[in-house]
Amino acid sequence: MSYFPVPFAASLALVISIAGLTTPNGAAQSAVDEGKPRYELTLSADEFVLLHAAAQTGVQKYGGDADFRIMIFRSTEGLRYRITIDQKLLLDVWTYWMAEKTADVVGRADFDQLSDAARAVLTIAQRVNAALASAKANPVWETAAFEGRLVADAEGLVLAREPQALRLDVGPLDNIHQFIGGEVIVFGSERVRGRVAAQRVIEHRKNALEMIVMSQCPFAKRAEAAVLEHLRLQSEGGNALMGSHPQTSDDALETQAIPSDAAFDLSVRYLFTVIQSDDKRTYGSLHGEPEIRENLVQMILRDEYPHLFRNYLNLRIKSDEPWQ
Repeated sequence: MSYFPVPFAASLALVISIAGLTTPNGAAQSAVDEGKPRYELTLSADEFVLLHAAAQTGVQKYGGDADFRIMIFRSTEGLRYRITIDQKLLLDVWTYWMAEKTADVVGRADFDQLSDAARAVLTIAQRVNAALASAKANPVWETAAFEGRLVADAEGLVLAREPQALRLDVGPLDNIHQFIGGEVIVFGSERVRGRVAAQRVIEHRKNALEMIVMSQCPFAKRAEAAVLEHLRLQSEGGNALMGSHPQTSDDALETQAIPSDAAFDLSVRYLFTVIQSDDKRTYGSLHGEPEIRENLVQMILRDEYPHLFRNYLNLRIKSDEPWQ
């Protein structure tokens, strides 16, 4: 039963716009401003219906308009609606709309004979108001990658780069000091002009390619085949390597040489999904248990037997048989 009858069909689009947030004179503002955060709420279907009803009533009553995005996804608790708001002004206005809607819900309730439906709506209103407050208190900053040389001065750490050096706020990144003097890539958000809140730092390796794959994904296999073929063509004597008819003998891994020092350094990483159930965390993969095993096999070869890894990978991308 829906307590608030609202036209809901249009809300099922992946991107929804009631209108565009405007200034008082009607000029549209930019959807995303550099150096500004966005705000996100994750709601159940009932919570979204109430939030949508509050916005609809607010726009009808006061005029103006609003702009937000919605992504629908499935979780262990059912369908969820992630609302993304780029303008803090809209979040403030929506909080006011929800306060009015909550007051309306309370005004309609008969607290002497409170029905289960009314009790449920009051609970939903409480959760939506809490979600709005949480979104306001926890803005999401856009993360970017910044390249440069890491140097230290009297005030802390600086990323020397053109056209402007960036001061770094490193927080709990204890390992960052090992990169001082070297070329790095810093991942973080520029919340204040010229100052980056660093979340992660890695060495900036030249001529390096990192692939993140699922071992049984057909698109990943095609990408790996293309990269290995490129390495073959870039290596000396490449026409003798990785032919269209690979060896199938027991020593194929040893005799079918794939160069490890060709045009660029290749590293392969593997994608797992995290499954959280109560206090237990397990890992899954899109193509099921066989892919989990294959991921682990390739990771062991990559880390413990690097001289065999690329040769195995070249054979593996041509076969869907069990790894043994």
